[in-house]
Amino acid sequence: MAVSDDLINFDLIEQHKENIQQLPGGRSAKQLTTILSPHPSGQATLDETKTLNNAIRQEYELELQSVADSDDPLDIYDRYVKWTLNAYPSAQATPQSQLLPLLERATKAFLT
Repeated sequence: MAVSDDLINFDLIEQHKENIQQLPGGRSAKQLTTILSPHPSGQATLDETKTLNNAIRQEYELELQSVADSDDPLDIYDRYVKWTLNAYPSAQATPQSQLLPLLERATKAFLT
């Protein structure tokens, strides 16, 4: 990997810092710059990112369908919530992220 690939453009994060929700454990600066950077040709467009996020969400949903057979059902919800928080750094409580319904489902699953 070239040295320039390891550098993080903190100016990009600075421009968006008011829209990035904080996490208790912090966020990866490299992941934030990847998500927030304007996409030159060869990188994912907004539609491609949505498609990728939907595919990842489907994988988690498939795992949740077999949650009763899991040794650790909380792990599936934990990974799903963490992914959602990282995939939507500035829009966590929106219909796009679907975080609130996910948290409600997880809570109800362990109340019964």
